[in-house]
Amino acid sequence: MNTTGTHILAEYSGCETAILDDCEGVEELLVKAAVAAGATVVACTSHRLHPNGVSSMVVLRESHLSIHTWPQALYAAADFFTCGKCDSDRAHRVLAEGLAADSSQVIVIERGLPGTPKMRVRGHVPVERIKVDCRSTALPVTVRVERSPGRGLGLFATRVFEPGELIYETPMWLAALETEYIMQTDVGESILSADQLGTELTIPALEEFPEHVRTALACHYGLKDPSPILLREHMTDRRKHKVLVTSFDGLMNHSRDSNIHVDWTATSTAFENDKPVWNIRILAARSIDAGEEIFWDYTEAPGFIPPRDWSP
Repeated sequence: MNTTGTHILAEYSGCETAILDDCEGVEELLVKAAVAAGATVVACTSHRLHPNGVSSMVVLRESHLSIHTWPQALYAAADFFTCGKCDSDRAHRVLAEGLAADSSQVIVIERGLPGTPKMRVRGHVPVERIKVDCRSTALPVTVRVERSPGRGLGLFATRVFEPGELIYETPMWLAALETEYIMQTDVGESILSADQLGTELTIPALEEFPEHVRTALACHYGLKDPSPILLREHMTDRRKHKVLVTSFDGLMNHSRDSNIHVDWTATSTAFENDKPVWNIRILAARSIDAGEEIFWDYTEAPGFIPPRDWSP
């Protein structure tokens, strides 16, 4: 018998009050999370609290999933323990999305026999969740989001573009690897991590920044020596934020068959809460037909480090 397993302790903040106070809805969400993780549901029980809130538990063949909600605080606490081959992270993502949480924090504990003398905590990871409006009303008229075969969601051209023509402009900023982006589109929502959406801010990447961008960064941080090492330390808050992402580029459309490229020469730099934000221009690298999917080859980025689930 396999007794080893993963125990997740999760907290969800900024949730929707109505969801947290819906006893049947919370139970249904737990079942959905358990199924997403590959677990087998054995039984369910829930209790409505007074004056509000819900406690619910789903008994699994692999162990259990439980949650307690505080609607007045927009907060919920859950734990999920499974043995075997269940994917606890999938359950966490379903809960975070289903509760409409603005942020979440997760502790992952390795449990079971045989084991170490102490249970090992793999990490306490605060996860920021950012909603990005990628519906047609919010996008430039030159692009739209559609389902991409085998890639989830992708960007598609709405008209013909000639080589070198501007397709769209988009902001780019720094984020922690674990930051989750809720991409809201006309064809549904998709949750992607910053690691999936962007490229890591490496020293080679900074060396490729145009001189006017590096000068603006050095001026903002009061640096006489705008070396890439010093710039990265200031920009990333000692590497807490080290991935460059854009608002709707790379919705899973990594590719080695690129038809667009970034025009760094016209990039402008601004700052929000002491963090840099760039306005970048996306140009057609070759002729693009209306309805054609837009691809950027991430491997062209200087010092490119592939996402953890890279599939070009």
